[in-house]
Amino acid sequence: MRGQHITSAAPCNATADDTAAIAGLHAQCFSLPWDEAAVADVLRHPGSVALVVRAPDSARLHGYIIGRIVADEAEILSLGIAEEARRLGHASGLVAQLGERAYAMGAARLYLEVAAGNGPAIALYQRLEFKRLGVRRGYYRQAGRMAEDALLLGRDLVSNAGVD
Repeated sequence: MRGQHITSAAPCNATADDTAAIAGLHAQCFSLPWDEAAVADVLRHPGSVALVVRAPDSARLHGYIIGRIVADEAEILSLGIAEEARRLGHASGLVAQLGERAYAMGAARLYLEVAAGNGPAIALYQRLEFKRLGVRRGYYRQAGRMAEDALLLGRDLVSNAGVD
C-alpha cells in the first residue's frame, strides 16, 4: 500500500499520554530532537494544537503535527511522519486539519519554517499551496555541521465551505 493515499487513519487530538510517543517520533525525524518534557511544555501553551495519526491496528503513532494559533496567525511548529508511514497522505491530512482548526479559531494565515535542504518537505508544502516568504540564514545549527538556512513559507487559510 506504500505510495497510495489512505483515508482510514484520520487525524485526532493528541492527549497528554501522547507526549512520549510524539517525542520518540520527533527523535526519529529530526537530528535535534525534542524530549518528552519539551513536547509537554509546548503543548501547555495557550493556542497550542497537537494532532496525531495512529496506525489503524494499534495505538502506535504514524505522525503528528504541533501548531500554535495566536490572534490571526497560525504556525506549524513541528510535523513528523514515521518512516514506514510516509507517502500515504498523513502529512497532507495533518496540515489540512491544523489549517481548518486554526481558521475556526480566527487565523487567516498559516506559517512554517523548513530546512532549505529538505526537498521532500518543500515539495509537500508547495503541493499544499504554501509560498516562499523569505529565508532565515543559518537558522538550523548543529555542532560540527554548517548552519542550514530555513525557508519561511506561508499560505492563506480559507474555509472548506468556500465561505470567508
